[in-house]
Amino acid sequence: MAEKLGLPVAAFYRIEKGLTELTLSRANTIANVFGISLAALFNKGNEVNLVTARTIAASRSKLKLREEEVQTMRKKLIEMYGLVKDMA
Repeated sequence: MAEKLGLPVAAFYRIEKGLTELTLSRANTIANVFGISLAALFNKGNEVNLVTARTIAASRSKLKLREEEVQTMRKKLIEMYGLVKDMA
């Protein structure tokens, strides 16, 4: 999240813990990242939706990493196939 806001992790931590005031612009960016409205971000009865949004965002991030790993492994397999083919 800090990276998506263009902030150091420590600065985002201070915002998250309420030690630093959150600007409207950053709050809007956070809501967009989670795919929820700005109003929903501040709605006290919406904790479940925010947790779900965090889970979805984390899952998307993990999925992107896995896709990158698959692409790397695919390239290695193609290289290995070429080596085996040359040996035959």
